[in-house]
Amino acid sequence: MRPIAVVAVASLACLASPLKAQLPPSWTPEARTAAFVELGGSAGLYSLNLDWRLSRRFTFRGALAQYTALNVQPEKQYMRLAFMLNALAGGPTNWLEVGIGPMGGRYTQTIQDVWFASITSAIGFRHQTRKEGFVYRAGIAPQFQFGNSRDRGGASVYPGVSFGVSF
Repeated sequence: MRPIAVVAVASLACLASPLKAQLPPSWTPEARTAAFVELGGSAGLYSLNLDWRLSRRFTFRGALAQYTALNVQPEKQYMRLAFMLNALAGGPTNWLEVGIGPMGGRYTQTIQDVWFASITSAIGFRHQTRKEGFVYRAGIAPQFQFGNSRDRGGASVYPGVSFGVSF
């Protein structure tokens, strides 16, 4: 499972260069990248996230999560990958963040892998200064999971908090 995580993180890092290259030359220099850990939220129990400022009002985020449902279903192991486009309102330090994007992944139950796809979103508060520094976020993540051979799918809402740095 570790090679999948390495490939996913490397893919996210490769996306950073083209996204930064598309910023207009007149755009005010800011901390354009944020790395944070999210507890709950859009990708499950916890996730590692990279977020790139596309402009003053828009960001692109990739999230990777891999965990085991400990006491509830110890035989279930999850791997999730989410991408989101976020719009920001407010500023210059405190923002309302609203985003949406696809999430996919799999969970292993005993010896069978079950793949799933869903739409994830985020609505919440984001604190991020114009320069390098501390980032924190709090909000909710409504999701709609499409059905597959094992699950019927459906809608759910997860709370989440994030802590990290911008650079």
